[in-house]
Amino acid sequence: VNYWLAMRPRRFLFVHPEPELRAIIVHELRSAMSWTIEDCGTHRTSIAPYLADSVFITVPSKQRTLRAVLPSDAELIALEARPVDQVLRGYLPISAKLLIAVASGWRGFLEIARTVLTAAGCDAEFLLLRDTNANGWDRGLETASVVICDAVTAQLIPNRWRTIVFPLVSDASIARLKSFERFYCD
Repeated sequence: VNYWLAMRPRRFLFVHPEPELRAIIVHELRSAMSWTIEDCGTHRTSIAPYLADSVFITVPSKQRTLRAVLPSDAELIALEARPVDQVLRGYLPISAKLLIAVASGWRGFLEIARTVLTAAGCDAEFLLLRDTNANGWDRGLETASVVICDAVTAQLIPNRWRTIVFPLVSDASIARLKSFERFYCD
């Protein structure tokens, strides 16, 4: 019995090659889950220490790559992204001449935000895109009407600035992970 109890998962492991995205996802999940949330890259040697007691999670585009390095009996869950309209619905339509800043340490967040905001009618000249990995990334943000950012970057933004925090993980994915926790804890 002790052997089988030891085989039960005790943590979620988010696996992805980009450390900036891992930091955001882990931050979001830690605030929602009771299990330990850890992360690592996609190399077999990074994953090996977690094989015995983890539920592996990743994004849909990395699911096949990760499945190839995991044992066939390892639990793998692909997270769903939060629909953009859920977060921005209350802010649309957006004035084309409104100065909007977008800040994140994950380059993908900046690219997606630029695409979505431009499609929503924002003038590209009125978008400030800031990579928090660069020196002086916050220069000029105080002139923006709003700063759109991820959950990790939100901690770096002064409270006096208006922010819209865009969570990446969908409510459905959080609910699925919580049901997994309940299943193994009961």
